[in-house]
Amino acid sequence: MQGGFNMFRLIGTGAVLYAALLWLPAGAVYADADGCVRQPAVDSFAEPGTSGHGTLCVLADRLQSQIALANLVPGNAYTVWWTYLDDPTQCTGDATGTGGASLTGGESGCELADFGGAKPLGLFGRMASGIAPRNGRLNLSGEVGGMQPSSGSEVWFWVFTHGPANYADGAALARQLLTPEDPAAGAPHLGNTIDGQRGFPAATVVFAID
Repeated sequence: MQGGFNMFRLIGTGAVLYAALLWLPAGAVYADADGCVRQPAVDSFAEPGTSGHGTLCVLADRLQSQIALANLVPGNAYTVWWTYLDDPTQCTGDATGTGGASLTGGESGCELADFGGAKPLGLFGRMASGIAPRNGRLNLSGEVGGMQPSSGSEVWFWVFTHGPANYADGAALARQLLTPEDPAAGAPHLGNTIDGQRGFPAATVVFAID
């Protein structure tokens, strides 16, 4: 990993995230704006200039997400990951593998080390993936049924870049679009480096749950 993130944080003022600045592109799946909030994505260190925003909806029976990314590298593969920290105040602040920089840039100081161990503080799962078109823009969405984040928790949308999409090798392309390709995530599946490349964070959106 190289560099670090300077996160924008938003604290909700109600029982769930405060409903504000809801972004609904054409074809959005959200039927109910309650509990939805928009956050800006931060510039990346893997691909400087990456920008955009994410929308998180904390609904009665699920979480819904929408992320709009711009200034991506055309032809590159990208994955977006749900990342959840139930109690970020317990983060160790161990900067192993991050060059001494916090992943959130916030008070919690969560680092890669907080996603390891037998009972990690940070949990993650794939949200969506895609290949950037010529205009460098991707709009992606996801849902986690039944998810109810705790008060004081954080939900991140973590965007990984995987380099030029490998259309010549179906298995390699699947690895680019289905895994983070980061050894720290656990080889040989999520953390695979079979193809001689790694996934790197390209942008992150952070939501703090009141």
